[in-house]
Amino acid sequence: MKFLSKLSIFMLVFGFSGSSVLAQTQRITEQAARNQVPIISLKVNQGVNLNLPDGVLAYKGWLDDGSMVQIDGDRPFELGASILHLVAYQVGQTQLSLVTRDANQVESLYVFKLIADPKAIASSISPQILSATRIF
Repeated sequence: MKFLSKLSIFMLVFGFSGSSVLAQTQRITEQAARNQVPIISLKVNQGVNLNLPDGVLAYKGWLDDGSMVQIDGDRPFELGASILHLVAYQVGQTQLSLVTRDANQVESLYVFKLIADPKAIASSISPQILSATRIF
C-alpha cells in the first residue's frame, strides 16, 4: 500500500513520460503571461468567421461564458474544423480557448478575448491572428 501511495505521488508530479507535469504547466502559464491576448469584436446577433490557416484544424474549443457566445464549425470538433463561426447573443466579454493540430499533428493552444457590442463591426477574421497568439 505504501508503494502505491508513493507511485501515485510520483505519477502526479512526473506523469507517465517522466517529465514534470507541474513544470510544464508553469512553463505554459509564464509564456501565456508574456503574450498579449488578441481581441475579437463581435456584433450582437451577427456572426463572424474565424478562418484557420491551411492544414490547421481546431479539435477543441472552450468558451468561458457559453450563454453569451455560440461557436460552431464547418465540421464537428472531433473531425477537425477549419472555419469557426462565432455569434454573440448578448453584450459582454468572454474568453475563447482553441486547441488545434497542424498537418504534422503538432498541437497548439490559442486564447482570444471576445467582446460583444451592438455597435461592433463584424467581419471575417484572418488566419494571421493565430501566428501571434500561440501559447504552446
